[in-house]
Amino acid sequence: MGYLVIRGRMDLDGVFFLIPLTLFGLTSILAVEIPDMEEDRLSLKRTWVAQKGRSFGFTTIGCLLLAATMYFFRLPYFR
Repeated sequence: MGYLVIRGRMDLDGVFFLIPLTLFGLTSILAVEIPDMEEDRLSLKRTWVAQKGRSFGFTTIGCLLLAATMYFFRLPYFR
């Protein structure tokens, strides 16, 4: 959002960084859900971690971080 506000338009450079930053954002969302799994289940919250378990959360976090890292390694080949 900040990039769009400063530039006034979304161009290809912004889109290149949008993908890994979105993956990092999903990672942080899942990371803060993991410690609250029991309370979320007791209060019937429908989060991914509460529905599928901690192992799903850790596995998904690992996959998202790996995908974001691999994206940055492949970034020089996109231009």
